[in-house]
Amino acid sequence: MKIKKCSLDDVLDLQKIYRQTFYETFAEQNSEENMRKFLDEVYSEQKLKSELENEESETFLAVENQKILGVLKINTGNADTESGFENSLEIQRAGFCCRR
Repeated sequence: MKIKKCSLDDVLDLQKIYRQTFYETFAEQNSEENMRKFLDEVYSEQKLKSELENEESETFLAVENQKILGVLKINTGNADTESGFENSLEIQRAGFCCRR
């Protein structure tokens, strides 16, 4: 397995893994309409590109045999979604696929 830093070229793959892992985790607890709305807003291509362009945020992909198995997003500074913590690092998103 290889860990690589995500770039703008990876945005569609990133979108796919985020949507898949979130859907698999939370679909049973939500209506299909609510899931679709959330996925479209939070994991839109434009929003993900904006996150990737933020210098205080880094996203990494776990890749094996050219297949993405997981993702990890970390934030510092102004990218941190939790306020009030100085000199902190936030793991905002992490998701891994069990199917190979």
